[in-house]
Amino acid sequence: MASSTSSHQRTVNEANNIVEHGFKTNHRSKLRKLLLKHKTRDLHQKIPHIQHTIETVLYKTIYLKPYPVLDKLVQATKKEVQRLLEEKIIIKTKDGWSSPAFAKQKKTDQFDF
Repeated sequence: MASSTSSHQRTVNEANNIVEHGFKTNHRSKLRKLLLKHKTRDLHQKIPHIQHTIETVLYKTIYLKPYPVLDKLVQATKKEVQRLLEEKIIIKTKDGWSSPAFAKQKKTDQFDF
């Protein structure tokens, strides 16, 4: 029973964390109820290994000149990419197709990917 309670409390905590960031006060209560009403995946569990493919056309890849990004954001991005690789959420590729991804600093001095 303790495991079930612990899992439920973690779900409640995650729902509270989600609604506290980026939502208007009048929407928070409704969103919290919606999140708790429906069974959601525990965000602390790893994602099951599901293979996805994206079909692309055989055209030449598009190249854009890199744009400046603060060093601390580059470092935060590298750290998050390494975590995602270790958890097997993403894999390395030598494909010429990609999209830019970098961390964004939150007001709390944490970084969001």
